[in-house]
Amino acid sequence: MAKLQSQSATNASSISQWASVEALNGTQDFIPKFQKIFEERRDLVVSMLNQTNGIECPKPEGPFTSIPPSASLLARGRPAAR
Repeated sequence: MAKLQSQSATNASSISQWASVEALNGTQDFIPKFQKIFEERRDLVVSMLNQTNGIECPKPEGPFTSIPPSASLLARGRPAAR
C-alpha cells in the first residue's frame, strides 16, 4: 500500500501539467532575452566571487548556477585546537 500511495499521491497537479504543456507548446520568443539576463547575472556573480580573497570560481556553462569550491576556505576557517 505504501508503494501504491506514494506513486498516486506524489505527482504534479493537473494545473501544473497543463501549464507545462502550454509552456512547451507556446511561443518561445522570450527565451533569448531572459537567457541574456541570466548570463549577465551569472557573469557578475562569478566576477565578484573571483574578486574575493581565497575564492576561485570557474565560470559555469549553465546560465545562472555558480558554486565556488569552498574546501580551502573551510580549512582556513577552523578555530585553533585548544
